[in-house]
Amino acid sequence: MGIAVEALFTSALGLQPPWVVDDVRLDTAKRRIDFEIGCHTSRLACPACGAATQPVHDRLRRSWRHLDFFQFEAWL
Repeated sequence: MGIAVEALFTSALGLQPPWVVDDVRLDTAKRRIDFEIGCHTSRLACPACGAATQPVHDRLRRSWRHLDFFQFEAWL
């Protein structure tokens, strides 16, 4: 029995709930792997003060370069 690719990379990236890898796209010609990261909740702790269950108000799409996975550039 195998593990889903998304679950494998969620673990490899060290993500904790509610953060998960929703999709993985590999482009061998460009030597690039793209991870679609999702947050499946409407409330999170405030990163500044730590107050619990604050409403999520920013869902802008962004991209970050991560450390390479083997020979592939990794983008989140």
